[in-house]
Amino acid sequence: MEIKPFTFVFVVLLAALLSLDAMMLGAHARKAWWTMFFLFTGAGAASLYTAPFFELAELLGVGRPVDLVLYIVTVVLIRELFLSRARTAALERQITDLARKDALTSVVEIVPESDSR
Repeated sequence: MEIKPFTFVFVVLLAALLSLDAMMLGAHARKAWWTMFFLFTGAGAASLYTAPFFELAELLGVGRPVDLVLYIVTVVLIRELFLSRARTAALERQITDLARKDALTSVVEIVPESDSR
């Protein structure tokens, strides 16, 4: 089996990205890390061993394995888009709640207690 230069660079890049994700995610996101690991391993295997992926693409009714990979990547990116929007909305709600609480506590500190008349 002959490995083309692009394939070698691609596999090294995937390994580097996986290592970077492992450092950035830390221990609290093990599920995400394992998901990325299997996706990257599958992408590396698809670039090294193309024959089974031609058969899989034909079995699924897709013309070429490249199209199959594009479809999978599109679905994953759309999923990440929705998850990112949901996380952003949740963070915005938390920031709004914190700002309201901070505003209320600062008003209590600024306004002196009313004099009894």
